[in-house]
Amino acid sequence: MKTKVAILGCGSLGYDLASCISETVGKENLYLTNRNEHLRQKYREEDFNVSDNQVAVNQSDYVCILTQPQEVRALFDEVDIPRDKV
Repeated sequence: MKTKVAILGCGSLGYDLASCISETVGKENLYLTNRNEHLRQKYREEDFNVSDNQVAVNQSDYVCILTQPQEVRALFDEVDIPRDKV
């Protein structure tokens, strides 16, 4: 079974990371989130799983948080992320 990874706040850095690790785990095992609809559509067109933050966390074994530093607190208030997944 392949490892499943969520990338929360998947912008430029997250996209590069997702592209790289998709070669190992496969796009079907990556869950990308972003508030920008244009980027979400781009990721869907490239066959990545795109979802909201909580769904991504629930589906994944590991979570990468790539939001702006000032957004991390709000993310933890909004989404239940088990500490062993971060």
